[in-house]
Amino acid sequence: MLAASAWAPWPVSAVLLGVGVVLALLFAGVAAVAIRGYRIEPGVLRVERPLWASSHPLAGLTSAARDPRALRFTWLGFGNNGFFAVNGWRVVEPYGWCRVLATDADSAVVLRTPNATYIVTPDRPDEFIQQALALANAGLTS
Repeated sequence: MLAASAWAPWPVSAVLLGVGVVLALLFAGVAAVAIRGYRIEPGVLRVERPLWASSHPLAGLTSAARDPRALRFTWLGFGNNGFFAVNGWRVVEPYGWCRVLATDADSAVVLRTPNATYIVTPDRPDEFIQQALALANAGLTS
């Protein structure tokens, strides 16, 4: 007699185990790139992640403003949409192509430079905007 699992035959339990492993790896991979916070430094936006931080230039920042509608649904774009963050590129009217590094649509802030537009979601958007405007061009004067 063939040995079988008490709850499922061997081929089914092997498939379920494989699916479980793939889902666990997917979860771990997406969690590793999750956005944990933002830091403004002179002329630079730093996006904090669990294992590293990425830098995005803010030299020549032309505007920084709240826009809770900035993360509304769009057909054009790519990246992960959900599962810890909205992270990628998308077309958002009236801004055009934007680099989206967001976690909470209600606190969306749009940062516009001559070369790029970023959508971020800091915990305290109003303080973040003030700091961004104050420090964005500081990197050019130091």
